[in-house]
Amino acid sequence: MDDAARLDLIFEAGLSSRDAVTAISGRGVGMDVVRANIEQTGGRIALTNQPGKGLRIVIHVPLTLSILSTIIVGVGTQRFALARQSIEEIVKVRGDQVRIDAIGDAVAVSVRGRRMPLVSLGALFGLGIGDPSTLVIVSTREGDYALGVDDVLDTEELVVKPASPQVMATGVYAGQTLPDSGLPMLLLDGAGIAAAAGLRFAPITIADTVDAEDVAPGIAALLFEDLDGHRRVLALAVIDRVEPVPTASICWSAGAMRLAVGEAIIPLHMVGDLADRTEVAVLRLTDGDSEMAYAIAEAIEIVTLPAHIAPARGTGPIAGVVMIAGEQVEVVDPYALFASEPVRPASRPVCLLHSDGSGWMETFLTPALEASGYRCVTRLGVDETAAIVLAMDDASIEPRVAPVVTLRRNRTGAGADDGSIYRYDRPALIEEIARRMMADPVAPPVRMAWPTTTAIGGRG
Repeated sequence: MDDAARLDLIFEAGLSSRDAVTAISGRGVGMDVVRANIEQTGGRIALTNQPGKGLRIVIHVPLTLSILSTIIVGVGTQRFALARQSIEEIVKVRGDQVRIDAIGDAVAVSVRGRRMPLVSLGALFGLGIGDPSTLVIVSTREGDYALGVDDVLDTEELVVKPASPQVMATGVYAGQTLPDSGLPMLLLDGAGIAAAAGLRFAPITIADTVDAEDVAPGIAALLFEDLDGHRRVLALAVIDRVEPVPTASICWSAGAMRLAVGEAIIPLHMVGDLADRTEVAVLRLTDGDSEMAYAIAEAIEIVTLPAHIAPARGTGPIAGVVMIAGEQVEVVDPYALFASEPVRPASRPVCLLHSDGSGWMETFLTPALEASGYRCVTRLGVDETAAIVLAMDDASIEPRVAPVVTLRRNRTGAGADDGSIYRYDRPALIEEIARRMMADPVAPPVRMAWPTTTAIGGRG
C-alpha cells in the first residue's frame, strides 16, 4: 500500500489503533462519520502526513455552505430566515405612516409616502389569510417590495447549506439552516418570492432620479415606543441588536439597574417601569468598546432624523426634540447614556490580594473593594501591573512592585509604629489604599471616575 492508501484506512469503519475498548476510544467509529457528513454537503477531506512533523487535515466545502447574518420571521406557526443584507428596514403596520391599499387583485403599501408592492408571506405559502402586522422591506436587483409577516422574532448568524432538490426547485428558498433551537429552518430567497408573487418592477426613468447633491444627508435612527408610553428615537449606528429578555433578568442592584446576560452583567437604562411584563424588548447598545442596554416597549421602524433638532434644556439622556410625521419625538442622546455607564473593570486600578489560601480575602475584601472602584485579583495577568497589594500581617511578601497595605486580625495595633489596618475597618482601609497609591512613587497614577445617572422618568 502506498502512503495515500494507508492514510485512507483512517476512514474505514470499525478500524481502530487500540487493542482494547475504553470509555473514549477503540470502537473504530469517528473519522468515517466525519467523511460521510462532509461528502454529504458536497465537500471532501484530504490528509497529508509528514513523519516527525505531523498530520495536516484539509476540509474542502462548496461555496454554497456559508455563515450568513439573518433575521428570523414568523408566519403562523412557521419560522423562516431572511438574509440581513437584503433587508432595508422593518416597519410595524400601524399609524398614519403606513397605509395598505388594494388595487384590483394587487396590494400596495405606502411607507412614509414611498409606494411599493406588498407580498403577504402567509397568503403566498397558504399559512394564513390575516393581514400582516409587520412589514420587512426587501431589496432585490429589480426593485424593492414589502414582505408581510406576523412578527420578527430574532437575529442569528446561521450556517446555510443547500436544501433538497425538490425544495430548491420551488425557487423561493435559498437553502436550509439549523438555528440554536435545533429545529431545521428554510432560508427565503427575496428575489424568488418576488418572482413567485408575480411582481413586475417598473424601470426607473431619468425623470424619477434625483441628484445625490440634492439629497440632504440624514442620520438613520430607530423609532420606538418607550416603557412610559412616549415615542423616542435613537441613532441606529449605536444599536447592535434588538432582543427580547425575561424581566427576571433585570434587577436594581448596587444603586443601578442592571441586566444579566449569561454570566455577564451590563448596565440597563429604563424609562418607566416594567409593570406586570414577563418579557421586555431590549436595545443592546455598543460604542465599539463597551456595551449597555435600553429597555423599551416596542420597536416601531427605522426613520431618518430631520436636519433641525430643537435642543433640550438641562442635562440628561435627551438631546432634543424632532418632528416625525407631524409628531414631536424625543431624541435619545447616546453620549449621555454611555457617559453615565459605570466604570468598566478593565479601567479600574488593580488590587492584588496576597491570599493565604483561606479564601477570606476573596470572599470579604473583593466585594467591598470593587464597590469602591478597584478590581481585585489574586494573580496578575500578562502585562498587568498592580496598583496596590493587600496582605495579612503574618504574610511573607516578595520585593514589592507596588505599595503594600498590611491587614491585621486584632482590632488594636502593636503600638504607635504599627502601620497595619484592622481588616474589618472598611473606611480606614479604603482611605489607606487611596493614600498609599497617591503617595507612593511606585504606584501608577490613578484617576477615579464616579459617574452619575440622570433619569427621565421613573427609575434610571
